[in-house]
Amino acid sequence: MVIKFMKKKEKSFIPLVVIFILVLQLINLSTTEQRQNITNENTKLIGSDIKSINTLSITYRVRNSNTLNTELSKHNSDYNSYSIEKSQQKYKNLYHNNQVSEDAINQTMHLPDWFKYKVIDETLLKSYLANKSSLLKDEPYFSSIIEVSRDFNINPILLFAITGQEQSFVPQNHVSAAKIANNPYNVFCSWQSYNTNIVDASEIACRTIINLSKDRPDSVDPLVWINRKYSADQNWHYGVRSLYNEIINFIN
Repeated sequence: MVIKFMKKKEKSFIPLVVIFILVLQLINLSTTEQRQNITNENTKLIGSDIKSINTLSITYRVRNSNTLNTELSKHNSDYNSYSIEKSQQKYKNLYHNNQVSEDAINQTMHLPDWFKYKVIDETLLKSYLANKSSLLKDEPYFSSIIEVSRDFNINPILLFAITGQEQSFVPQNHVSAAKIANNPYNVFCSWQSYNTNIVDASEIACRTIINLSKDRPDSVDPLVWINRKYSADQNWHYGVRSLYNEIINFIN
């Protein structure tokens, strides 16, 4: 009797276990579907956010490039075309800005070619000046010398070489560096007697080079000819030429 009772219990227990397992599988399936739905929704939200960010980024760039009337697509290909166009315009402007005026060309026809304005590697020139601990590598000095040299069709390297001969490129640690940098060419005798600003001093230096170069015999070196009136030091031209060649070798 005991054996029969146990068998009945065993038979009634098995269906319950099967039902329990089926219920667990249904619950697990339902949970998986919910997770998948949540993942899909998050993916849609993230995609939407990325599109919004791209749109905002393009809008910001357009506004900051002063082209509010330019219509840009959200597609990257259109934005790349826009970027290329802006880059081409930038270098076109750069080329135009580096052009010497016709008047300046006419005023300097008597100068040797290496005295005339050249587009130079400004980054390397600044590195050279940094090696000299020169204040002239900083603004407003550096850009002022470059721009004035272009306006007068004078080689900027020649101007910097003169500042090197006259004031050792104006060392930053000099007690009067800020004043010397106003007139590093010592035009009108010296920076002490004529303390102006870098633009005015550079313009005077350019005019001096142009005027003192007139009527030079072909057999006389250009720097030697200028040396007659630019400096009382008869060896001035040696120093300027040496520094000029040093800068040329460095940036080339």
